[in-house]
Amino acid sequence: MAAISDRLKFKLLTALTLILTVCVLTAGIPPANSYANRRSADLVRQADAAAIKDPRTAAVNYHMASLLQPSNGAIINKLADAYLSLNRPDRAVEALRRLPRGEGRAKIADIQFRSGQFEAAIATLEQMMADKQTPGPLTAKSRALLELDKTDQATAAAREAVSYGLGDDQAALQLGFSYAAGGKTLELAALISSLRPLEARQTLEKAQVSKTALAHALYAQGLLRSSQRVLLKTPALNSEGYLLLARIELAPRQPGPSELAAAKAHLIKGLAIDPGNLQLHRLLRDAYRHLDDQAGVDRESDLIKQLETGKI
Repeated sequence: MAAISDRLKFKLLTALTLILTVCVLTAGIPPANSYANRRSADLVRQADAAAIKDPRTAAVNYHMASLLQPSNGAIINKLADAYLSLNRPDRAVEALRRLPRGEGRAKIADIQFRSGQFEAAIATLEQMMADKQTPGPLTAKSRALLELDKTDQATAAAREAVSYGLGDDQAALQLGFSYAAGGKTLELAALISSLRPLEARQTLEKAQVSKTALAHALYAQGLLRSSQRVLLKTPALNSEGYLLLARIELAPRQPGPSELAAAKAHLIKGLAIDPGNLQLHRLLRDAYRHLDDQAGVDRESDLIKQLETGKI
C-alpha cells in the first residue's frame, strides 16, 4: 500500500506542477507566485540530489522547475548541464535558447564546438559579435575555423582578437597555433618572442619542437581534429603518436563503432613499435571493453598484470 501511495503522491504532484505551469504560460491566469516559486525550489533541490546518480530524473525535475520559473537562468543552466550528462547536446542547446537577450549563446557555441558542429558554433559566435565585439568570440571562432582546416581564416580571426590589445593569453595562443598549423614558422617565432605571459610562450615553444609535440599541444587545447591532422601527416609516427590518435578517437562521451575500430587499430600499431607500453595496453583494454570483446579485455588485463609485476 505504501508503494502505491507514493506513486499516487508523485502523480498528483506532477499533475499539480503541470497545472501551475499552464497558468504561468497562459496570459491572464497567473498562479500564486509564492507557491510556484516554492514548488520550483523543491524540484531544484530534488534534482540537485539526483544529478550524479540519476541524471534523467534530475533533468525531468529541472525541466518542470524551469517551466514554473521560465526566466530563471540558474535553473535553465542546470537543465542544460543535466542534458549534457545524458549525452543530449541538442536538448541542452534547446534549453539554453530560452534564456533572454542571448545570454546562453557562449555556452551554446561551446556545446556546438565540443559536439563537432563547428559551422553551427561559428554562426552562434557571429550572432554574439553582432551585438558586441570582444576577443573571446573571435578566439572561439578561430578555434572552430582551425578545426575545419580553414587555416588562413582561423589566423585572420585570431589576429583580429589579438589586435584588441587586452593581453588575452588565449587569443595569442590561438594565433600561435594557427601559425603552427599553417606552417608559418617565421610568424610563429616572431609571436613567441613578443609574448610576455611566460606560460603562453612556453606552450608555443614546446609546440615548435616536433610535429608530435604540436599535436599534443593542440590536443591539450581541445583542438582534436587539428591534432589528428598533424599526426596523420607525420611520417614514421612513434608509439606516443599512435596513443594520442587513439585518445582522439575515444574522446567522445560515447564513441561509436567506427571510432572504436580506429582507436583499436592505432593502439595495435603503437604496440607493434613499443610492446611494453602500459598506457597503450590500458587504453586497448578500454577499447575492447567498449566493443564488448571480453576475450580482448581478459587478454589485455593479463598482459598488464604481467608488465606491472615485471614478469615480461
